[in-house]
Amino acid sequence: SGPLAVDYLGHLMRLFVVVVGFVFALVASSSARRELASELLATLMLLVAGLMLVARANDLVFLFVWLELVSIHTDVLLYVGRNDRATSEAAIKYFFLSILSSGLLLYGMTMLYGVSGTTTIAGAEDSIQTALLVTSSLVQLAPVALILMLAGLGFKITAVPFHFYAP
Repeated sequence: SGPLAVDYLGHLMRLFVVVVGFVFALVASSSARRELASELLATLMLLVAGLMLVARANDLVFLFVWLELVSIHTDVLLYVGRNDRATSEAAIKYFFLSILSSGLLLYGMTMLYGVSGTTTIAGAEDSIQTALLVTSSLVQLAPVALILMLAGLGFKITAVPFHFYAP
């Protein structure tokens, strides 16, 4: 019932994130330039910590904060060690699209909070189901909130309709 869920799927996702993070750390430590290796590995470890917390999030506020922790460090990883103009421009474009996706996600989350009155994920589901039985007029905003949240997450993970900027 708190901001972090303790369940089997969360444990599996955390284990998966740690294993993938360890593999990326091994690859990054061998291929990184000597003067940027510590920044690269520290940013990668903060990214892994953020992903581990995203896997356990049970509250919309904490989910957004941990997703931003992941997003900011992804932007930094894209920019660290790049000296040419094209990669710097691509990193800046990715940063601006990351801001757009964060705005869409946050706007959807605030609409969901307005409809349900709670920030917990299970509480929002229960409130919307109860409001459907009462036929509240606010329930009509729930699909819009879901679409905005899916669009924000789609931009963050470069899902198919939002993948045009990925290369």
